[in-house]
Amino acid sequence: MHFTRSLRSTPRRPGSRWRRHAAVALAAFVVASGGIATSIASAAVGVPRAIVGDPQSPVVARLAGVALAAHQSYESTQDVDDRRAYETALTSVAAATARELGVSGIAVEAAWERADSPHISAVLSALTQLGVEYQSNTSEALVGFDCSGLTSFAWREAGIEIPRQSGSQISEAEERTPETAMAGDLVQYPGHVMMYLGVHNAVVHAANPESDVELWVLGNRSVRYGDPTD
Repeated sequence: MHFTRSLRSTPRRPGSRWRRHAAVALAAFVVASGGIATSIASAAVGVPRAIVGDPQSPVVARLAGVALAAHQSYESTQDVDDRRAYETALTSVAAATARELGVSGIAVEAAWERADSPHISAVLSALTQLGVEYQSNTSEALVGFDCSGLTSFAWREAGIEIPRQSGSQISEAEERTPETAMAGDLVQYPGHVMMYLGVHNAVVHAANPESDVELWVLGNRSVRYGDPTD
């Protein structure tokens, strides 16, 4: 299935509640997966390797909300049909995310399938916030985040409380390497913390007021990886 997006006229997301009714989420999925031609946005300022699509993609944010709702439903029921719905939704958001990053959709989906339930919940929760405004000392869905506000929000949604400060988050996490890190793990360099997407040094983060919550590729920067669940 092919997914498309329209160009954003503003980097701000609407202030509506992020947990939408299932019918609204399904409608968003249908609209997002329609036949509108994809446009390629310019790379965000300061990105070491250019994102080929929209770093704040509203399509990815909507599809992540659908996948998160499907994941929560399956976790609650363990129903076979709910599992199929979740797998379909996960494939859709993985493909959309990969398209914006300019990487393999198969690789993204495989990385997410390897992630355990808390990790994939954290990833999807963070992706629902793409385009939300950067605000210092803030951690509120569809309102604003700073870097550690986004990661603490995402992991809180996954049922795990982590420290609010970036340095404490990484120091209290179990150390991982690029080879052992899983999608959803923390990625940190001094003064900044991000969430790993599982492939190609790709992350989701809240960097600064110019870029807000966005997809990003690290390049060759030296970073630390950590698993908050251990």
